[in-house]
Amino acid sequence: KVADFGIAKAARTSGEDDLPDLTAIGRMVGTAKYLAPEQVSGGEIDARTDVYAVGAVLYEMLCGRAPFTGDNDLAVATARLHGPPERPRTVLRTV
Repeated sequence: KVADFGIAKAARTSGEDDLPDLTAIGRMVGTAKYLAPEQVSGGEIDARTDVYAVGAVLYEMLCGRAPFTGDNDLAVATARLHGPPERPRTVLRTV
């Protein structure tokens, strides 16, 4: 069951100003291990963000762990800003 790809964005059309705000300035929405670098750095998010999240899920399925790790969600999220993940073959020799 897929529950979260790390992206949340409310689409509003005219006349829907009564929708509650789902996000707040300075708050990150999503699962840290699937966030794209542009989400972490506050950049624009679009469909490519979802593609990145799918890649992170596939990496985790293949290697048995997320592409980036850390002691807490902030460390996991910011790790992707400091370089690429380990190659899958380095994590799991049978890949």
